[in-house]
Amino acid sequence: MDIIFADTAKVHMKYLEEDVTESCPMTLHYHNTHEIMLLVEADNKMFVEDSMVLLRSMQLIHVPPYTIHRIYYKSGSKYKRFVLDFANSYLSPILSALGEKEMLDEFNNRKISVFDLDSQEYEKMLAVFSALYGCCAALQHGEKEARLRLGLAGLLMDVHDIFLTRQPDGNGVVLGTLVNGIVDYLSVNFMKNLSLETIEREFFVSKSYACHKFKEELGLSMVEYLQATRIAEAQKLLEEGELSIPDICSQSGFNNIQHFYRVFKKITGTTAGAYQKTSSKGS
Repeated sequence: MDIIFADTAKVHMKYLEEDVTESCPMTLHYHNTHEIMLLVEADNKMFVEDSMVLLRSMQLIHVPPYTIHRIYYKSGSKYKRFVLDFANSYLSPILSALGEKEMLDEFNNRKISVFDLDSQEYEKMLAVFSALYGCCAALQHGEKEARLRLGLAGLLMDVHDIFLTRQPDGNGVVLGTLVNGIVDYLSVNFMKNLSLETIEREFFVSKSYACHKFKEELGLSMVEYLQATRIAEAQKLLEEGELSIPDICSQSGFNNIQHFYRVFKKITGTTAGAYQKTSSKGS
């Protein structure tokens, strides 16, 4: 089982259509950007945080940076969606100029949000996403990038209005009590020296049973989930640029720096040092 870190460009937009012929999970992954999806047609589910979120047509979804998630495809379904990825640094200048800097801060501080849109909301969002998709394509033919930035800023304001007026819809399928508890525990305690024996003591079950249930429900091992959580945290600390790599290794839960280097390279495809340099240049 691989874990993928998607190093997305500062802004990227795509429209995807898939006819799912067999039930299969997407690779466990996360992004260093915000991801906003408009689901045109969907009947799948997504593991994120401590639940399985049901993906349906006419949904608007915001996934914050470094949120680990995985989509499970349903056989015989159609999956059509707009996907927008953007980095804070791409929109921060124009939002600050518009007096909306706090809005971006709110996006950064939110957990995943899933909204079922009514027909009027959906048609409005569909028109906005379609226009932005055309704007992104026009950039390749000399269109001014300012038009895209303004359009993205407008989209964020529209999404933010939904944040302010509605609570996210409760369409998650909660995991089994044991797996739910383990996911929460690993997410909170990843910086500690954890082992399968730790899980035995905390949850009063054998490590073999815990491993079996975790793999059965999520399709990945506890070690894989824990490594992804730790590396995501390490990347955030590297981007902040305030700590040395040995300190980041320790604070993200690794007690051996060579092991940290190996896992970091496996998940991100680059070294911690190279990632730190690239992040500092982009800030």
